[in-house]
Amino acid sequence: IRGFFLHCLNKASKKQFLTEQFCELNEDQRKYIVKDFLDAGGRKRQLFKVAILLVQTSFYSGIYDAGKGCKTIGFTGTNYGFRDEDMYYQNAAQYVSGQQTLNGNYS
Repeated sequence: IRGFFLHCLNKASKKQFLTEQFCELNEDQRKYIVKDFLDAGGRKRQLFKVAILLVQTSFYSGIYDAGKGCKTIGFTGTNYGFRDEDMYYQNAAQYVSGQQTLNGNYS
């Protein structure tokens, strides 16, 4: 799938700006091409909307601290004011059954 998008972007780059690679374009030229794909309608528009969502997800998932959260994406963090006693069982091992065989599988 990635190859498909790269091919489309490079092809549009060559057609619109006579530049072989999309990555060699300046920011305004890149925006023009992406906007052109989004304005195209049909399947191409749908595919590029999904591709943009995936890129945004990939980017934003790499910048937050799971404990503190990330205000940019509205994630408050994994521990939003709870004490450990409120989140975990005191003796969790008592709720786990023992293994049945040497390799941990039931016989």
